[in-house]
Amino acid sequence: MGELVRCDQVAPAPEVLDRAVEVLSDGGVVVMPTDSVYGIGCAATPGCPGHARIFDIKRRDRAQTLPWLVADASDLDRYGADGVRMGLMLAAPAGNDILYDDSLCEQGRN
Repeated sequence: MGELVRCDQVAPAPEVLDRAVEVLSDGGVVVMPTDSVYGIGCAATPGCPGHARIFDIKRRDRAQTLPWLVADASDLDRYGADGVRMGLMLAAPAGNDILYDDSLCEQGRN
């Protein structure tokens, strides 16, 4: 089962943040307050068991998606190309090879 860790939203204690990083690094799930609701999060890494856990917690159909939150727009440049690759793979008919070139991502950037 999980653990409850109290955190000051304005000045979180370093050990609380360290624990959250540990949970996320180990494939776990964290629940945190946002400006209006509580969010459920996990590491956005391939094969992270936290993804499935979030679907289970939310009782969400696996065909639906989860939001992907980034700290700022520079993260889109850093991580966004993988999102494009994944979208191409999911949209392609099964069994078809996809020829991928990183330069194609540059063409679509704003």
